[in-house]
This record gives sequence, C-alpha cells and structure tokens, in this order.
Amino acid sequence: MITNETIQEIARAWIRYNTSHDKEDEWVLDPVGEWISQGQLDATWRLVLALCSEVHGDDLTMIGNIGAGPVEEFIVKFGDAALDLIEPSVAANPILLRALAMVWGWEVPERTRVDRILEEHNQQRL
Repeated sequence: MITNETIQEIARAWIRYNTSHDKEDEWVLDPVGEWISQGQLDATWRLVLALCSEVHGDDLTMIGNIGAGPVEEFIVKFGDAALDLIEPSVAANPILLRALAMVWGWEVPERTRVDRILEEHNQQRL
C-alpha cells in the first residue's frame, strides 16, 4: 500500500519539478504516470488531494498545472469514478474546484459533467 507520507512527498516533488523543472525532481513523473496507467484510482485520488493541499490558493499557474495534468488525467482514465470523488469534494476544497476549472479535455465524455459541477459552484472555466 502507498502511504500518505509517500503521497505527500511525491506531491511536494511534483510541485517543485513543475516550478523549476530541476532534473533532480524528474523522478516524480514515473510514479504519477504509473499509478494512472495501472488504474490505481485510490493512489491517484490521494495524490490529487495532496497536490491541492500543497499549492497556495493564489498560485493559478500551479493550480492550472494540476488541473491540466493530474486532475485531467485522473478524469480521462477513471471517468465517472473520478468525478464521483471530485464532485462532493469541491465545495470544501476551492483549489480542487479551480483545478477542475482548468481541465483542458474538452472532448472527454465527462466534459458535460465537469461543466455542470463548475456551474453548480459558480466557477467559470479558467
């Protein structure tokens, strides 16, 4: 089982890598990609939450990276199962809501549901 400490460490390294593109943190791309490709819903979801907890609420660039990266990949891979986790969480997690607004996958079948969630929370696409 992947521990919460491991998830937080990966989230911090992912944010560092996406801030500086330092090769030292490039390793972080492997576990994130593996969890998604291997269908590890729980680990990927916990990573999304950890990323949202590590980023500052006014850092729209990083929130955009989270939305267009792990959140979008989570939705594309897991579809409604991902949105079943995201939907009840966005009311209490404004960073997750903003990240959802930055999902660029306009053609995914779940787009209508994403748009409905955003509308219900008065959040425009960013």
